[in-house]
Amino acid sequence: MKKPTRFRTILLICLVLSCFSAGYFYQQKRKQQKRDYYKRELIAATHVNLDGEEGYWDIERYLKVCQFHFRRAIKGMREYDGNHFEPSNHRLDCSLIENSFLAKVRNPPKWIVDQVESEFEYYIKRPYGKQALKEMERKLTQKKELLPWLIKYKIYQGKIYLKTYGPHSYFLPWVAAVFYRLCQFGGLPDMEFFTSFSDVLTDCKDIPAPIFAFSKRRDDPFVVAMPDYEMCRTYEAFNQALAEGVQRWPWQQKEERVFWRGGTTGGNYCQPNWKKIPRVRLVELSEEFPNEINARFSSLSTEAKQNAEFVSCCAMHGEFVYPQDAMRYKYLIDVDGTGTTFSRYYWILYSNSVPFKQQTALMQWYYSGLKPYIHYIPVKSDFSDLIDQVMWAERHDDEAKRIAQNSARFAQENLTAENTLVYLYLILQKYATLYSPDL
Repeated sequence: MKKPTRFRTILLICLVLSCFSAGYFYQQKRKQQKRDYYKRELIAATHVNLDGEEGYWDIERYLKVCQFHFRRAIKGMREYDGNHFEPSNHRLDCSLIENSFLAKVRNPPKWIVDQVESEFEYYIKRPYGKQALKEMERKLTQKKELLPWLIKYKIYQGKIYLKTYGPHSYFLPWVAAVFYRLCQFGGLPDMEFFTSFSDVLTDCKDIPAPIFAFSKRRDDPFVVAMPDYEMCRTYEAFNQALAEGVQRWPWQQKEERVFWRGGTTGGNYCQPNWKKIPRVRLVELSEEFPNEINARFSSLSTEAKQNAEFVSCCAMHGEFVYPQDAMRYKYLIDVDGTGTTFSRYYWILYSNSVPFKQQTALMQWYYSGLKPYIHYIPVKSDFSDLIDQVMWAERHDDEAKRIAQNSARFAQENLTAENTLVYLYLILQKYATLYSPDL
């Protein structure tokens, strides 16, 4: 006698469910095993003893852990400041750019050579070593606000290690990967050095050895400018979007207005004198000269939101605009905030629009390669001459077009992944010539 159809159906469903549940639990077990493995690797990577000094991380092992955790951490994130996250950019495979790097490091651009020499002028007659670095570490760690951004690197027997002094930033793997690559094919000697991930360093005076930072004051002899974390990550994916914008907006179709979108940085927006902040002044000029300037705040900090007067100024606020869409404007202005603007000035240079650069005391590693009226149009820090400069550009359209072309060519030829490595390699080599372990 045949079993009822209903019984067979229920049996089949139970069988399928048991298979799914078994597969699910097996998958969860495998994930837990992988998490446990990477946890052990991370512990091993961050418990390295070098010359009796504890707390160093083995960067190679650390990056291998990051390749797993970093993908999971940004899985739900789509964009950051118009750039696409690329977890693979801190991969350990260096073969893709090694040959290009080796070719360029033998014949670097002159502006890079000159910049490297100028960065170490103060320390030419002031060599440093292990004892100087210990004294420097003591001084820097007394600055509590600096600790989350402070990183110490140590190159020892061909390998590189790092040491942190607080909760490190999410972009640490991008910078660590660049130093790792240099150690793989750069042949760097043993040395120790400090870097800071803060937007700008302004209070590191009288330190016995230079410290590397993403941006610096032009007259600061104690800080060496290095490529920022976005440059270290590389702009490969970003450049594709920028190229689309360049193609979509040829020079003849661009709108003759200055364009800017940005956040409320560069000052305290809760202070009574908040209207004197340069970015606020630019937005006010936009209200005064709407046919010449389109400038708005597209993101507000917590302190800015607490300023009722600022929040009530609806004309100051605008929508976020992607870089490739901002290229519809012929004039793009770069305005410093707390520090320099990192990727913003890069895409402005790349855009085939005319860069208008606010003149401040801050600089990045490649600024010495840019010349006024060749690669950009300079503007005073208070924007008192901005309208005059816009009028000049409108009257001299051919010259403005050449400036846009020159700046785009500079970005494409000089601000590359290879040149980032070349510059870092040269400043480390120069640093090493002044570094003596016995001092």
